[in-house]
Amino acid sequence: MTGRNRHSSDSSLLLPELVGLIAISSVELATKNAAARHTWGIGTSDRWSADLAQGSINFHFADHTITGPIQVLGTWSSESDTWLWAWANDELPQSVTEAASTTREYGRVHELEALTEAKLGATTAELSEDLASVVVELADLAGMYRAPTQNGFIWLGFTDFQNDG
Repeated sequence: MTGRNRHSSDSSLLLPELVGLIAISSVELATKNAAARHTWGIGTSDRWSADLAQGSINFHFADHTITGPIQVLGTWSSESDTWLWAWANDELPQSVTEAASTTREYGRVHELEALTEAKLGATTAELSEDLASVVVELADLAGMYRAPTQNGFIWLGFTDFQNDG
């Protein structure tokens, strides 16, 4: 955690082991996202689009588009202040939830309930981002993109991109 108040109302889920994992994952994510910004321009595109059925994301720039595979990490609802793990979202194709499923398995093995509960209540967008950073770390993804939705955010993990011209 990076100094912001990122506690859910159920602090029993934030065991010291998870807090430590979040701290490591958040630092690693910052490094990975800085590299993704430098290498591919992630975060500077004019717009983006995703095809979850195909498991791909496009970032559209003025003079080119890059395309790459994605994994959905989870979603946060500003209406209900809840985090929903991608592996628990029946609307998503299983092929885009494999990274999140890896995190669920890690949570089972290490008895970290926050990684195995389908939906976590009273979370903030910042805590949700911390949880998503854990997926990036455990699944060895190259970075993460937080995309706005109608009522919150969806976190998308990526590995590589191709320049489509």
